[in-house]
Amino acid sequence: MINTMSCAPSEAISAINALWPLKISVMLWGSPGVGKSKLVAELARRREARLRDVRLSQKTASDIGGLPALDHAAKQTIFYLPDFLPREDEHGILFLDELPGADEQTRIAAYGLILERRVANWTLGDRWRIIAAGNRPEDGAISCDLGTAMNDRLVHLVIEPTAQDWLAWAMENEVTPEVMAFIQVRPDLLIGSAEMRRADYAITPSPRSWERVSDICKNCVGKREREILICGLVGDATAHEFLTVADELKHLASVEKIITTPRRQLHKVVPATINGLYGMAYALAASVNAGNLSKVMNVVEALDELSGAAHNKLPLADVQALAGSLVLERALKLGLDCGDDPAFIRFDEKRRGDHLALKAGG
Repeated sequence: MINTMSCAPSEAISAINALWPLKISVMLWGSPGVGKSKLVAELARRREARLRDVRLSQKTASDIGGLPALDHAAKQTIFYLPDFLPREDEHGILFLDELPGADEQTRIAAYGLILERRVANWTLGDRWRIIAAGNRPEDGAISCDLGTAMNDRLVHLVIEPTAQDWLAWAMENEVTPEVMAFIQVRPDLLIGSAEMRRADYAITPSPRSWERVSDICKNCVGKREREILICGLVGDATAHEFLTVADELKHLASVEKIITTPRRQLHKVVPATINGLYGMAYALAASVNAGNLSKVMNVVEALDELSGAAHNKLPLADVQALAGSLVLERALKLGLDCGDDPAFIRFDEKRRGDHLALKAGG
């Protein structure tokens, strides 16, 4: 049992950044597919650091410690070291993935590298950091105890992504709106539940599998093929629930039709279901560009004023707040300025008014 608090991938990146000057090695724990490898890659990107990714479950002890060779002149044994050990005088991350799943001798060799930052006569440079990762025994994966000596030398981080954290990542990585809308409505299905593990399901959802579901939605046209493949990624019960939502969103009006519809007619094209509204919110944000930003903001600003009985019992203000936040974040990342846009000004006034009302009520 890894007895520490859990954190989202974005929080882990911040924590490792804070730890960086101390040169203390980090161990990332988490179930398969939660994003351990991706967060290390993202950390390297942000720090502009080299990344050496080593999968220890595919290595032997000699792959770490080097192969012995005879130096006949010196009458000594020397070691030819592996090429993944960094020799450059630049800063980087040596990522030792799947450490608990490696065989015993490979783990022992890796322990020496982590504890002493050296192999034979080679020493890891001061500008390099070591991050290891692996699954816990309770994750149902092959996992061995690292031992008290190793545990005491590492900072342990348990990675458990939240829906909010993953959706922020998804927006940046072109995940399809139907996947994002589904996770917005069913955040409990981002990762496999305790009930799924107790039932011993072999296939459970994970952030990695939802990214692959998105890829299938983009590239697989056939309905039956899509159903088979998505069931194979997240399990049949979760897949059928998702496919119901995806089929609903497929029949909604296009973003282009929504943003070109006059304000007084918007209630005719804006979805009248929760799934549809969240799907529209993510689709609007994903579509933002310099040419349509003002039109998109017009729709967002009008959401809480839709006429028509079909929208009366829906959380329009909540969807408006989400859509507005997503659109503004997207515009900011694209370098677009909407500060002088009338629709943005009206939306901002509503948002400030709601904030003041909440503050007064509290």
